Amino acid sequence: MECCMLKEEAIYRAMQVPDSIPNLRMNVLREGLQATILKVMSEGIFFDNHSFMGGCALRFLFRHQRFSEDLNFSKTRKGFYRFSEDLDFEQTGGESLHRLAPNIIKKVEKMGYSVSAKCSPGVSGSPVEKVKMQFAGILKEARLSNMSDQKISIILESDSNPPPFQKSETSLIQSPEQFTLRHHDLPTLMAGKVAALLFRPFVKGRDWYDWLWYCGKPEGVPVEPNNAYLQACIKQNARIAGFVEWDVQDWKNKLREKIEKTDFPSDISEQIRKYLEKPEEGVLLSKENFLAALEEGVTI
Repeated sequence: MECCMLKEEAIYRAMQVPDSIPNLRMNVLREGLQATILKVMSEGIFFDNHSFMGGCALRFLFRHQRFSEDLNFSKTRKGFYRFSEDLDFEQTGGESLHRLAPNIIKKVEKMGYSVSAKCSPGVSGSPVEKVKMQFAGILKEARLSNMSDQKISIILESDSNPPPFQKSETSLIQSPEQFTLRHHDLPTLMAGKVAALLFRPFVKGRDWYDWLWYCGKPEGVPVEPNNAYLQACIKQNARIAGFVEWDVQDWKNKLREKIEKTDFPSDISEQIRKYLEKPEEGVLLSKENFLAALEEGVTI
């Protein structure tokens, strides 16, 4: 009964959102499922060797106003590994990556969910491994679908070869149950976002919304990126893309050049609106605001 309460809580929270705001209800429901997965992962040895990162980390740990879809992790110890070995709660032998699915499914099912998973290694030598978890039935229970077999997906990604010099800390999460996990600290998260802004070959609205958030002093004080980690990101991207590595101290000038040269799409605000607690904040995504944030910071 206690296990099923987690599922009931996720549905209850989603149902508090009016039917007229389906995007928000979907986001709240997905966040409940993400919390369930994170709690299960925190009960194993996964966070002995990995750090939580990305948009969901900002939301769960730093009260970011943007919802996120995927759960992202980074290896914290050197050496080759398989994603599922650290999620193998029984620590037995056997196939590595594909052992993730039965172990995590078994624990999530005890919480009352109908769930399946598909595992895929990194393609073409990529160090990023993926697990796609699919929850059936819950969309209908939350009045987001009329079909009982329609599924909601959450993708887990883990980088086995991240840039060095990441810094992590352990924090308490209460959503709705309490548990602890290791995560990137805020300067390291910001450095990763700056690297994404500099080197992603296309415009992603959520990147630029996050940029405004970082510049708005989310912890009440100015945030500066982890320079050692950002320099490592620059070096990694220089090697992959074939450009000459430049010094991290020049990151603001490089980002200014990127902003000035970028032709931001007219629908950049619409790209992000459905993921925001306050969809009207989508109008803040403009070249003028990105440049202003770089120079003086903004508050959102």
